[in-house]
Order: sequence, then C-alpha cells, then structure tokens
Amino acid sequence: MYSAAFAAVLGAIATTLPAQSVSIGDPRYPSVSHVIDRAAFDALPLERRNALVNAATNPGWIGLDACFQGDGPSDYTAAISHLLRPAALSFVLNPRWTATASQPGPLQQGDPTVVTYSFVPDGTPVTAVGTTEGSSLFATFDASFGSTSAWQDLVHLSIQRWAENSGLVLVHEPNDDGAPVFATPDAPGLPGIRGDIRFCARTLDGGGPGNNVIGIATEPNSGGDIVLDVDNMDFFTSTGANFARWRNTVSILSGRTLGLEYVCPLNFTKRMEPFVLGSPDGPQFDDILGAQRHYGDRFEHNDSLANATLLTSTSNTHSVSGVTIDGAGDEDWFRFELTETARITVSANPEGESYQVGPSDSVVPLPPCTPIVFHAGQQRDLRLELHDANGLLASQNQSGAGFEETLAWYGPLPAGTYYVRVFGGATDAAQMYSLDVEAISTTDGISISLPEGAPATVNASSSTLVDVTITGITDTPDPATATLQYSFGGPGTQPVPLHHVGGDDYQAVLPPQVCGITIEWFVTVESTSGDTAFGPAGAPDTPQSTLIGPSPLHGCTPPTMLPSCADGSVPDFEPTLFLSGTTGGYQRRLDAAIAQPITIEIRQPSVASGPVACALFYQLGVGLGQTPILPFGQTCIGAGLANPPLLAGVTAPITIPTAGLGGPLELTMQGVVFADFPDLRFTNAITLNVQ
Repeated sequence: MYSAAFAAVLGAIATTLPAQSVSIGDPRYPSVSHVIDRAAFDALPLERRNALVNAATNPGWIGLDACFQGDGPSDYTAAISHLLRPAALSFVLNPRWTATASQPGPLQQGDPTVVTYSFVPDGTPVTAVGTTEGSSLFATFDASFGSTSAWQDLVHLSIQRWAENSGLVLVHEPNDDGAPVFATPDAPGLPGIRGDIRFCARTLDGGGPGNNVIGIATEPNSGGDIVLDVDNMDFFTSTGANFARWRNTVSILSGRTLGLEYVCPLNFTKRMEPFVLGSPDGPQFDDILGAQRHYGDRFEHNDSLANATLLTSTSNTHSVSGVTIDGAGDEDWFRFELTETARITVSANPEGESYQVGPSDSVVPLPPCTPIVFHAGQQRDLRLELHDANGLLASQNQSGAGFEETLAWYGPLPAGTYYVRVFGGATDAAQMYSLDVEAISTTDGISISLPEGAPATVNASSSTLVDVTITGITDTPDPATATLQYSFGGPGTQPVPLHHVGGDDYQAVLPPQVCGITIEWFVTVESTSGDTAFGPAGAPDTPQSTLIGPSPLHGCTPPTMLPSCADGSVPDFEPTLFLSGTTGGYQRRLDAAIAQPITIEIRQPSVASGPVACALFYQLGVGLGQTPILPFGQTCIGAGLANPPLLAGVTAPITIPTAGLGGPLELTMQGVVFADFPDLRFTNAITLNVQ
C-alpha cells in the first residue's frame, strides 16, 4: 500500500514505459543498480522492472506507501521500498483525521471520531497512479467472490475491528457519486454523497506468485482512499481461516487511512507490518495502542464525572481492560454501584510488554530495520482518585511508571454510586491499563478502619498510638479480643491487645524499634459468634507497612542517610529520579541484590512545558560531600561530576531497565535536568546499596 503520491508512481510504473519485451541486459538497469543486483532485476517480470525504473527516476514517488503479499521481503520489495522510503520517518503514527463528513472539526489528538467509508461505482476514474483508469471493483470482486455481499461483509467485519478497540466509529456510507479518486482537488467525504474512506480497484503492478503490491492507501486528510490491485484476486479469494488474507488486506489498508504507519521488524506480531498473510489476524496490541493514541479508547469521552463509564461487575469485582490514558490531558472516569455496605480496593495495572518497533521504511533489508525497544507498560505513572457525588474521598499516587497503583478504602462505604478517576503525570504518551474495583461486603460481619489513616513514620524512641475504629455490621465484636499483630519482617507476628477507648473507638500501640526498620502490622478481632475479622482491608495477606523514624521530632538520623542536598533543586523539591519506582524513602536509599534488575527513571518536572534534556552522574559510596551552593542548587556527589555520566544526551521523561549490578558495592546517583525553568537543576539523589 502506497500513499497519495503513489498516484504519480504506480500508474506510470506499468504504463509510461513502452510495452516491449525487455530481455537480459536491460539498458535501464543503471538507474536501479543502487537498490538491486543485476541478476535479480533481470529476473523480474516486465511490470515490476518498469515499476522500479519509474520509481527510481520520478522523485514525486518518494513518500508513498505500499503493502505486499508474500511471506517476507524479496529483492523486489526491498528495492521498491528503498526507492519510495529512502529516509526514516520520525514516528510510527501519521496524522489522524482532523475533520470528517460527520464532524467538520477541528478534531484533536484523542478525540473520538466518526469516519465513513464507501465503495466507488465501476468506472470511477482513479487518477493518482500516473494514468487514469476506471475502477472495476464491483465487476472484479463480484465475479471472484460470487456476490457483492460475500466480499463486502468481510470488509465490514475487518474494518470494525478498529472501531471495537478505539474511539473510532466506522460507518458504511451506502452512496458514492463516483467522484475521481486521488484527484486534485481531493473529493472529501460528504453525508449521503460519498465516504471519507473510499474503496476502489484497478491494475497496479501485476499479480501472480511471489511478492508484489496488492494495494495502496493514503493518509487521513490526504484522501484517505484505498486502491486494490485487481491482478491479485487469487490472493484475496484464498478461503483459509475465513478469508484471512482478504480480511487482513482490508485491515492494514484501513489502518493506513486512519493514520497508522507501517512498522518493523517483520515478525508477524503487528498488523501494520506491510506484508499480508493469514496471521496475525486483525489489529494487535501495538496497532490498537496506536489507534487509541489517535482516537482515544472505546469509552471516550469519559473525561468527567458526569460522563463516567459504568463498570461491569462479576461477583464482587468491577473490571475493565484494554483502556488507555491517551495523552497528557486525558483522564478516565468510571462509576460503580454498591448494592450493600462494603469496603473496596481499586487497582490500576499498566498493560503491555516491552517489544521492538520501528517505522515502515525499515521493513526490508534496504535499509536495515533499526527499531527501538518500546516499553509499552512503562509510559505513564498511573494515579487514582475515589469520589462520591459530593466530591473527593481519597487519592493515591505511590507507585511509579510501570507499576500497579492501588487505593484501598478501609470503609465501610454505604450502598450507593461511586466514581474512580484514572489519570497520569505530565508525560504526553499513551498508557494502556486495566482497572479493577473489588468490593468486599461488610453486611455479614465487622468493619475495621483507621479514621486518621496509617502513620507514615513512627517514633524510634517511644511507642506510637494509632486510632482504630471497629464497627459491628451484622455481627458483634468482642472488645477483649481486639489485637494488634505486628512483625519486623520475620516469620510470625507479635500480639498486643488494643485499648478500648469506648464504643467503636480503640487505640493500637506501635512499639519503638531501631531507626530505619519497617514494622508490618494489622488488627484482628473476634465476634461473639466466633468469627475473626481482619483489618484494614487486605489484611492479613497485605499488612500495613510503616517506617520507624526518622523525623525532626524523633531525633533519628541513620549514618548512611544522605544530607539535605539529596532533595535536589527542582522547584518544590519535586522528585524526578527514581530507581525501580522509588526515591529511596526518607533514607534516599535502595537496597538490591547482586544482579537484581533495576529500572532507572528520570521524570519530566511538572513545571516543564515539555520533555527536557537530562544527564545522570554517580559517585561510589554514600554521597555526603555537598558542593558550594550554585545558582541552580547543590549536589551530594561533587566528586562524581568528574566521572563519565551514566546517562548523557537523553531526554526526560526516560525509563531504562537494567540487568542489575555486580557487588557488593554502594553508589549514589544524582542527575541534572536542563529544563525551561529557564536553567538547569539537580534531581534528587538516591544511594543504591548492592549486596
């Protein structure tokens, strides 16, 4: 499939050269000698030799897009792809539809969009391939498939696969007035007149066995039309897997008309790879993510509480998957119904693996494919909010990009309607995710909650009191059995009775311990009927985790803790350096095993208007040496600035997974961001301790 300029290409490919018999020793070979060897060129059928010569000698053909039949690159497809796409494209996405027959626009990135499609009548001039030839779509395809519905039903089925997984609404326009295809000016879609996307068919570069062009397509707003090669009907009518070759031809060509670029490497894992076989069948993860980046997911516009999407429920879990925060300004709202009092846990889990992907000019050996590793599950830092009709109840933003975010409401929540808001940071990228809301009924037992929440840190030198509320719903708690269960990471727990203040109010006592230790704890109580209740939500499998000190009031400063220069100098001391999703807590320290994979992440400061240049430096040991106060702040690793940087010449936001380090060793990392503040600033620092 080539794009609009191919109008000046493929028509001339088969027609502008004399229809003569070209024998071995074709004198035109020098014009294509840089893309194909002599023997391979001479072995090609006449139509394909003509195509190569015309592509090499007509600069107007550069930038066109074609898809091919066959099982991979050949000398011919490699040569013509190199001629038509001599330079790499910047992105895998091309422009999207900004106006359609149903929506005059202007439509923006992420806007759901209605796109119509139609089938041109036979005889419609197809003028963009160098010559004018009438379309023979109906005559050719009706004869080959047996009826119009036999092939059109498969078109409808294939094109709707894009709509099922995105914010697109693809509507068949039954009328088409036969306006010229690829004409200048273009004939845009008009309601009741013609579709935005128009299907037609004519000869292109010939058919037969082997690799050849089976169709061409133009981008949105440049026609958005599809031309099929009538010389490939044996390929289209192959019946395997419910005409998979025909359906996938429609799928990839329509993907082009919706603004998706062809991609590499050619490993048959993405539908927008430009070779059409029976697999993969229809749009795959990478294709769907691209469509959602352009048009949002299938629930757009659910960008406000008023337009919240109702979550479906299976048993006690309300779930949705395959949805996307498609850009910096996007947010998704969902609502769910509680039919009885319950406590809930909301989880947003990023979807997508890491895989290779590159632009379409790299689908053949000339030039070589140079894809990047795309970390689909690490594009955004997902964040959660829980609302009711009166406003915000709770929010959560503890995990970094690539990690599940969980919000637990210790409740109980009464029956009613509730809302979840899912959003991300300032990064302008698409993150696919799944959302689960688990509702645990409390109508048959006891609710345990923390009215003041769990403390972030507790005193290292004296006990800390935590308020606990224990409420009987349909069962009665026995105050004498209310107990705090705690441990410091070892096996088993230590019980400490709760103090019953009165009514539903209790107090738990968290014991002191060495500064820097984490205490894990939860509460249990028995009912008068003999059942045991655990709390807060998730206990005992997921206990509370609370750090012991330090704070100015607690007077605890571990000797390995970084000094204040580790806060960096980004405005408001915003953390921008993360190792495996953490800034190292109050000690600014991450302990890791030897060869444990570590993810390095530098985030874009929220005050920056876009991506910023950055670098990352290190110093062996704990960085205690502060530099003099510079105009842009202090660093804890003054000596480390003389070391070669770990990262340089990169742009934040950036996430880099590593295979881990050898050891034992200890090193401190701190970066700089060249932001439009308008100066450079130090990131926060983190000490990595590998044992």
